[in-house]
Amino acid sequence: MTDVAPSEHSTLDESVWESVQRDLRLVCRRAGIVLLPFRCRNGQSVEVADRRARGEQIRTELQDWDLWGPLLVCLLLSTVLSVVSQARASLTFSLVFVVVWLGAALVTVNATLLGGRLSFFQSVCLLGYSVTPLLLAALMCMLWRAVIPNRLAEGIVRFVTVLFWLLWSLFASATFLDDAGMPRGRKALAEYPVVLFFAGIAWTVIMAFE
Repeated sequence: MTDVAPSEHSTLDESVWESVQRDLRLVCRRAGIVLLPFRCRNGQSVEVADRRARGEQIRTELQDWDLWGPLLVCLLLSTVLSVVSQARASLTFSLVFVVVWLGAALVTVNATLLGGRLSFFQSVCLLGYSVTPLLLAALMCMLWRAVIPNRLAEGIVRFVTVLFWLLWSLFASATFLDDAGMPRGRKALAEYPVVLFFAGIAWTVIMAFE
């Protein structure tokens, strides 16, 4: 009787709870790459200028892209801002949802037309996860509103907080442009929509608290 090589574990054999746990671990790991951009897969620190380590890690992750993580980030951000904007909660929820997904799609199409080599869903996945810092900014702004009684001081702290996490999102998405492989002279045309995309989301976060 011949030996049969053991087959790989199939996800079809998983229970629903195991599948949910696996997907949540995946989402948390990829969100961690965005929130902790100075650490490699082995957990060791890397220099800010050493983009190769980050690029290699993100390239590996993008081989198996997903949209569950970006969808979860978008839903959480939309929910947080709609709770804050009680008078226009429905409008805020819809606006954030449309801005994130339509914006990511337009940025991706623009990069593709300029000669980028990332697939559509890989780009949307990366841009969607890169919104995570702005979700954290929205949560922190809720905290500032609760603990800072002075309206002016709270507004200043909120602006600085959102600006900081906006820059963090831009840094996290920098690999998007590196991996897109833009021809020389076209990279600026690809960078501009990316900056507008995240700046638009950041502005939405700021205005939701007004």
